[in-house]
Amino acid sequence: MLRSKHIIAGLLLMIRLLHAGDSLTVEIDSDIYDVSHQIQESVKWWEESAVSDGRLQATLHLQSIKRNDISGSIHLVWSNSYSETVSIDSVVLVGTDQLSNRIIGRIGSPFVERPASATTLAEVHTRLTNYPFLELSDIPSYGRYGDESIALVIPVRSRFNNSFSGIVGYRPDGDRKGRITGDLSIRLGNLFGSATTTELNWNSKDERSQDLVFKEVIPFLGPFDSGAQFGFSQSLQDGLFLRRQADVALTSVFSRFGTLSAGISKAATTATDLGVESGIEGYSTRSITLRQELDRRNHSYLSTSGFSLDSRMDIGDLRSEDNKSKLLAMVSAKGELVKPLTGPWSGSLTTSIGRSAIVGGGLVPEGEKFRYGGAATLRGYQEKIFRSDWMVIQQFELRYQLGNTVRLYSFLDGAQHSFPERPLAVGIGLRQTTVLGLLTVEYAVNKESRPSEGKIHIRISGEIK
Repeated sequence: MLRSKHIIAGLLLMIRLLHAGDSLTVEIDSDIYDVSHQIQESVKWWEESAVSDGRLQATLHLQSIKRNDISGSIHLVWSNSYSETVSIDSVVLVGTDQLSNRIIGRIGSPFVERPASATTLAEVHTRLTNYPFLELSDIPSYGRYGDESIALVIPVRSRFNNSFSGIVGYRPDGDRKGRITGDLSIRLGNLFGSATTTELNWNSKDERSQDLVFKEVIPFLGPFDSGAQFGFSQSLQDGLFLRRQADVALTSVFSRFGTLSAGISKAATTATDLGVESGIEGYSTRSITLRQELDRRNHSYLSTSGFSLDSRMDIGDLRSEDNKSKLLAMVSAKGELVKPLTGPWSGSLTTSIGRSAIVGGGLVPEGEKFRYGGAATLRGYQEKIFRSDWMVIQQFELRYQLGNTVRLYSFLDGAQHSFPERPLAVGIGLRQTTVLGLLTVEYAVNKESRPSEGKIHIRISGEIK
């Protein structure tokens, strides 16, 4: 009996290793008690293999049963009723009432004429993660219409929340007039059903530093799968110089690589009176930009697993006021890896790197250096207090999931850069979804400060109705 079971197991293993063909043949020993279950598993495997190869309508029909009178074995043969590969004729997106028909067509077009297979279904999930305005609401499936037509049905949920986030403060001055400081962000999604996103960000830590950034993202241009991005920024840095920059880029979405973009950037830096006194000279840049954005986290803010990557490279001409030209190269990347640990615990490691250099040697202008410090990079320090032509920042968080809407965590932030100083800060934080949106509260203290001198970072991100 035991020997017979081994024989049957071997036969079934051979069956599972075979490609789904036009028939399935199994020879079994009639004395095995679990024959029925093993046969069912073999048939199920055959049908799943057929579907993965695009044989969506493949079914097996029992053709013959023969018994060997000498050995007692049973010989079963199934025939395949349909073995032709089926292609997808159309794509139906369910739950896209907010989108125009043109956008819906562009999202579904990559799957038309693809095999109706399990591989294609898996690709649906991967590709949709590259669209920040959509997410799957259920498992995608196939459906028949007419006699021979196959439709790919993708149930989705839109994520076009018009949102705001930030904090505003008042900083008194000696002249009693005071200054408004803060950090505000506004995001408007899906204008006119086109999936276009508009972002506006304003940041000011004092009267000498201010940043204003505008960004427009158009995912699809006309009948093409490619989209475009437009941006403008203006930055006053430490009262020394004013920098204005404009960007334009073409974008494409790929299942494996995320969103890829290529474009051009033009910027001009003008020294203020204080900057001129400090020896700063004006200049302009023209660059070619390449960027990749990839997000595989299970949640944007309360993630417990997955990873994300945002990398960019700029290379172009830097021209000084005396019309001297130099080749400027800049590379930056930010990646996050989130791993579940045990129970409600998870860990997150975020690494940001950057390098700017004059090809052939020379000093990098102040306006082309990286600025960091504060709530987004080095918690426990003032906003953008550091400036360097190269940097490596690492942020580690140990998170505890307290229900579905609350995350408690401790963190450690550190950096290396062109200065001997090595910034380091520790702290605790809380993220919680509220009726107003996502609330983030963090307390951090750097290695040069006492606990009583720690900094509190508060941010709320909410939906605009």
